[in-house]
Amino acid sequence: QLAEDSILLPGFVDTHVHPAQVTFAGSGTDRPLLGPTGWLECYTYPAERAWADPTVAAEVSGAVVRRALKHGCTTAVYFGTIHLEGTLKLVDACLEQGLRAVVGKVCMDRCSPADYVESTEASLSDMEAFVQATIAKAEVAHPNGPLVHPALTPRFIPTCSTALLAGLGEIARKYNGSDGGDGGSRANKVFVQSHIAQSADQLAFVEKLHPGQRDAALFDAAGLLTDRCVLAHAMHLDESELQLIARRKSALAFCPLSNVFHTEKPASTLDAPNAWRCGCNVGLATDTAGGYAPSMLHACRTAVIASRCLHKDTTVDWKYAFWLATRGGAAAPH
Repeated sequence: QLAEDSILLPGFVDTHVHPAQVTFAGSGTDRPLLGPTGWLECYTYPAERAWADPTVAAEVSGAVVRRALKHGCTTAVYFGTIHLEGTLKLVDACLEQGLRAVVGKVCMDRCSPADYVESTEASLSDMEAFVQATIAKAEVAHPNGPLVHPALTPRFIPTCSTALLAGLGEIARKYNGSDGGDGGSRANKVFVQSHIAQSADQLAFVEKLHPGQRDAALFDAAGLLTDRCVLAHAMHLDESELQLIARRKSALAFCPLSNVFHTEKPASTLDAPNAWRCGCNVGLATDTAGGYAPSMLHACRTAVIASRCLHKDTTVDWKYAFWLATRGGAAAPH
């Protein structure tokens, strides 16, 4: 029985988190996303390189999962790193502590530092090895229904060649079926996650690499827009792209705090109510370490504030923010 001053809430669902980046959370808000002195080069890649040591990966993963549970998060969608063994330590941490999760080994084969990049072949090989290992670990830990699922994780379009995206699409079809449906047991579903339309400099980079094409169309051409796909940020998608994502039944991760820090001025965020009206599933995310706060309640507050400041025609109120953090998020990695 609850105490008089207590309330019972559903568990929060954090639809986009980078566990390897928590080591610099709150201290990397002074740079743009891309460029030789940008956020990725100066903060993200050095933190992720550390997961080449499985011991480091295990220590950080355990701390991240404990903190998520402490903040009432019972489901999370996690980006790992390019390291197979390191990212499997994140899977282990989720299974050991009972956190429901979607976990992905990052894939990147171009436009990346020389010491933090894969060949196309190695990326695809390690990705499939990760899928198989995660399914096996999850089935052993919870025979009646896996608690953790693997995710194909192309970092974003600039760091993934067309060949890599196509190869990941083939893996998705192999495990999920050609239509995104059952290609085997639905319980062993394989997800897709990435970043999409995150910033003006990212859009310009994609245009340089793929003239006349944009993120959504490129993901779709590779067969990666499925009903098991979660795409973070998305604030620069146009109506036709939102409608495409809705038709494919893919989902969007709304990351208001990191968007305010890592977009060009004036800042922008996803217009979540408009994306929902277009038919997209939308969930809320902390996006640690782009966002500095691991609390989904903090993400709810930020969503309300950002919406009121940045979107004149639509507003996220506290009730909708809470829905995004719970039921909306649950419908994203469905």
